[in-house]
Amino acid sequence: MNSLTDNIKNWAKDTAGKVKQRLEDHAAYSKMKVEEVAEMVLNHESTEHKRHEYVGVVLHDYHLRLGDTDLILETKGDAALYILECKVIQRGHLIGEFQSWDKRKNVLDSMRVPAFIKELD
Repeated sequence: MNSLTDNIKNWAKDTAGKVKQRLEDHAAYSKMKVEEVAEMVLNHESTEHKRHEYVGVVLHDYHLRLGDTDLILETKGDAALYILECKVIQRGHLIGEFQSWDKRKNVLDSMRVPAFIKELD
């Protein structure tokens, strides 16, 4: 009987620990509109920018590293930028992504970002 009680206590501790971890993980993230993330990347002083031209099409690659998080933006055009792709990568894991060719999404949709990124906005 003592073994059963110990098993129940261990299960309860394990479950409580997992719930606590999930709540902490959830609190560590927030949501921002794709266009807000893009605007942040475009306007941040630490953003790296590369311009490419292929067959008359102008492409821009932007990279911003904030702490352990990379914000990657790819746009098309020179005057009015069209967002092709926007990614948020934290510690090597993709946590938020927008791709213009995915017709289910648009730049007004929200994407997952670390909470500290939203606080910078």
